[in-house]
Amino acid sequence: MIKEATGTGATVDEAREKAIAALGAGAEDDIQFDVEPPKKKILGLFGGSPAKVRVWIEVPDEKKPTSKKQNHEKKEQVKKQNKPAE
Repeated sequence: MIKEATGTGATVDEAREKAIAALGAGAEDDIQFDVEPPKKKILGLFGGSPAKVRVWIEVPDEKKPTSKKQNHEKKEQVKKQNKPAE
């Protein structure tokens, strides 16, 4: 599964930081990003746009037990782990 977020800012670095914060990713994650640099205003008045950065990471899917037997076995393992020592 892929999680993604988009950030905007005056600079590419600012936009990237905002996007990573919105994604909740850490330094250990394999973060990939796509950058759209800012556009300057014409004559300082018209047009222009902030930098946009789209970041994404691939997160492993959570696997669910496929049968009642597997589910029961997992419950038994948890019971054994939580059982106090005698």
